[in-house]
Amino acid sequence: NDLKIYDLEDKDINKYKLKSTSHNSTNNSSINCLSWNHTNQVVAVCGNKGSVSLYQANNGHELAVVPFPEIKDPFYEKNIIKCVSFSSNSRYLACGIASAVHIWDLKKRVLKFTSTNKVIKGQVNCLSFLNENYLISGDSTGYIRLWDTKLNTADSPKFELAHESNASLTCMESPFSSQTKIVSGYNDGSLYLWNTTTSTNLRK
Repeated sequence: NDLKIYDLEDKDINKYKLKSTSHNSTNNSSINCLSWNHTNQVVAVCGNKGSVSLYQANNGHELAVVPFPEIKDPFYEKNIIKCVSFSSNSRYLACGIASAVHIWDLKKRVLKFTSTNKVIKGQVNCLSFLNENYLISGDSTGYIRLWDTKLNTADSPKFELAHESNASLTCMESPFSSQTKIVSGYNDGSLYLWNTTTSTNLRK
């Protein structure tokens, strides 16, 4: 439950220096996911206590704790947050709790967006912003969903992409430079490269 940040400027891997370290007292458990903000000055950390901590990268100082609402459903296990992600300009911070997606507006300090659990039937494992208005989520049932974050709540996503055998999605990424490409990995070892325009898997 410690957060450690290393300075990798030296090309010799044996000389990499520990830049800062911090005891993750807020989560006081395993750290499940990290996300850098766009200036590389702040790190968001999530774990098993239902909140996200923000740390100063240069000294490990805890800047704030971002609370998220408690969700009661069959997939919610002891306040576990599996994923966290900053938007491209770091105004928004998203996390997946159980079968719901939440987005916090850090500028206004309010909860901006919450998806209902009517659609997602598994644990949200991965998140990635396509831009400031759209977020993709991936879950344990193998689905990728696109959410319109301009709304306050959402009963249904803009679109869905499904794994052919519903393998659990374990990792996912979309480059900020492209709003049409998603790469996703699953617990059965499969790797999908998606074109969101055509909703097709590019990797055969």
